[in-house]
Amino acid sequence: MMIKIGDSLGNYQIEDYLSKEGGTSLILLGRHTEKPDLKAAIKIHLGSDLRFQDLLRREVDILKGFYHPGIVRIYPQQINGRVAYEAKANWHSETPWYFTMEYIMGPSLDQIINKQFVRQFPTEWIVELFYQVAVVVYYLHRSGYAHFDLKPSNILLRYPPSPDSVPSPVLIDFGITTKYKGPPDILGGSLRYSSPEVIEARARPDARLNIMPGKADIWALGAIFFELLTGRPLVNYNSEKRITTTIMQGELDSLRSERPELSSFLDGLLSAMINRDATRRPSINRILKALEEEIAEVCPPRIVNK
Repeated sequence: MMIKIGDSLGNYQIEDYLSKEGGTSLILLGRHTEKPDLKAAIKIHLGSDLRFQDLLRREVDILKGFYHPGIVRIYPQQINGRVAYEAKANWHSETPWYFTMEYIMGPSLDQIINKQFVRQFPTEWIVELFYQVAVVVYYLHRSGYAHFDLKPSNILLRYPPSPDSVPSPVLIDFGITTKYKGPPDILGGSLRYSSPEVIEARARPDARLNIMPGKADIWALGAIFFELLTGRPLVNYNSEKRITTTIMQGELDSLRSERPELSSFLDGLLSAMINRDATRRPSINRILKALEEEIAEVCPPRIVNK
């Protein structure tokens, strides 16, 4: 499929590529043809596999039901005189499905997390950022869903980060979002942020029945929290085999080994989130209460806009 800058998709003209990652879809930047100040991110299915077309339409159905500032907003379009949340492009013989959503201008977490980030941003700010992410996950879980693909690249900031401003994270990519209680509809997501039970199910399909998607989200949040506080991934390898072995055998570094000056409670909370026994991981509600009540040195309000 050839998509060029300047092509039109419904009410939008393509201005740029936002993401070329992933083998089933592409994210484009479009400008509204009648409202030039309105830009949108456009997700379009690639290829002719009907399974992936169904996944894109399924993501639309899920996003239509979410109303939260921390979840990317889907945009309806006027197509042939009617309101539609997904539509088909019409390029020669190809008619891929696509939908439009709000364009988040800030960076993703994976673009900013490194050792310099940890030095520049105080622990209070980092904890507040994580807290805001956890609030969005709480909304998802209360709504009966698990994101099931939480990772730094799926968390965007509305504005460039500043130590003096409250962070505003936004979750994106709900392509494999599933019901909160398992088994999950689809196995996928990033291996580096996958829980042991998800990795086991990749190798042994019958193990999928043992997965509790909400608890898999908690593991991924723990991995993200570790990365935010240390500037490096919890599983700091590139080979799939090494990543899998490290997670399955529980060979994970502790937070205190990386940053001994941090609160022992922070280390204990994070360790609980990445417990190999999914049933012993805390609920998202328990995590939020811990961040609000039990970490005295970083209790709210952690950040005050200047």
